[in-house]
Amino acid sequence: MRGIAAIAVAVMHYDAALLPCGYLAVDFFFMLSGFVLASRYDQPLADGLGLMRFLAIRLVRLYPVYAVGTAFGASIALYLVLRHAPGQLALAPFAGSLLVNAAMLPSPFSADLYPFDLAAWSLLYELIANILLATVFLRMDRLFLVIFVLASGLMLVAATSGDMDVSWGDNWTSWPVAVARTAFGFGCGVLISRTVPRRSTVNRTLAMSACLLLLAVFTIPAPREWRTPIDQVIVFLLWPAILIFGSRIEPFGRIGKLMMFLGSISYGLYLTHLPLVYMFRRLAFRVEIDEFALIPLFVLFAIATAVLALKLVDLPGRRLLGRLLLG
Repeated sequence: MRGIAAIAVAVMHYDAALLPCGYLAVDFFFMLSGFVLASRYDQPLADGLGLMRFLAIRLVRLYPVYAVGTAFGASIALYLVLRHAPGQLALAPFAGSLLVNAAMLPSPFSADLYPFDLAAWSLLYELIANILLATVFLRMDRLFLVIFVLASGLMLVAATSGDMDVSWGDNWTSWPVAVARTAFGFGCGVLISRTVPRRSTVNRTLAMSACLLLLAVFTIPAPREWRTPIDQVIVFLLWPAILIFGSRIEPFGRIGKLMMFLGSISYGLYLTHLPLVYMFRRLAFRVEIDEFALIPLFVLFAIATAVLALKLVDLPGRRLLGRLLLG
């Protein structure tokens, strides 16, 4: 399901009319991350896995592809700066932002947290949630975790009751939405991991149904005045239900291989697709064709780029960082 969600984000950034709810894939990512990490690390953390080593494990997993996405985006941004394109950073804040972003930190020189890869904002809050998992969540029983999730949901409702909606989070001013989205999604995933019994059902039809249901949610249209309430229903009700449903299914055969492949490239696709959005829109303008006609080619290129990032950078980078940080 991670792969479906990553493709939905990419298509939404290319043509929001096609998948109007595509940005809610980020909330699903937070929820899925909380579920997976709690399932994998609750016991090791309880047995004494330290916070610093846990964070080192997470950095080994996250940084290589993050570096690819930042470098790819910075190259496009530098091209636009040198061509004096409007709306770009000047050279000094450009250099400062690149230096700070290279350390995986948000840029104080830009309105956007990660100006070279806007999608990377979620990684900042993901890492903060990881720290909470290893410290606060580790000591929470189910009752306190339920209270935390409910309070986070109320925070999200409050944060999106004014000018900001559930799609916000990538800039400095939208931090209340970002915090609430992360806290609710990640906390809910942890709660599901610790509450729902783990029984896998091997069924190809159910596996495909879960993926199609996830994709169908991204296509839900709504008038502007109903967008935020519908988004909240999706985040509060549909995402937990789909996660519970999907987590109990073990696909096999060709469907299983396809899901494993899409899952393996989902992170790379998420962090490398935005420069491709610019390139394909520019291509459509140059050859004078409708941007919509290039969507299949855009998706194929996004997948191919993610595969190259996985093979050429992510896997070797993880091995290198693992030796440096984990011994």
